[in-house]
Amino acid sequence: AEPHSVTTCRDCGGEGRLRQTSFVGNAQLLQIDACPACEGRGRLVSRPCASCDGEGTTRAEHAVTLRDPARSRRRQPCEGDRGDVYVLVKVLPARDTRLVRYAAAVALALAVALFAVLAIAPDSLSL
Repeated sequence: AEPHSVTTCRDCGGEGRLRQTSFVGNAQLLQIDACPACEGRGRLVSRPCASCDGEGTTRAEHAVTLRDPARSRRRQPCEGDRGDVYVLVKVLPARDTRLVRYAAAVALALAVALFAVLAIAPDSLSL
């Protein structure tokens, strides 16, 4: 089988996104969507291989037993031809989730308030 070749998507210029600008009255709307030609990748792969589907990488999970979890770096030999994987281990302190829950509650309250304002008097606001 021939190896795959990778080319930059001509439709999006390698960005993976297409921008479309339209005007509604005095407002300019910008819509950004994933490029349908390259599916948001920014590149096109001809003849992709079956194992990676043109991504160039595959995912694999391996169970690893660490004797010293505080050890900063560990080498894990790989079966492939890409070399070894180095695993960086950090022991994080316990997190206080109260701040995250508080921030989520504040964001929700602001969203509800903004929705209520926009739903009650959408014409009174000029954006």
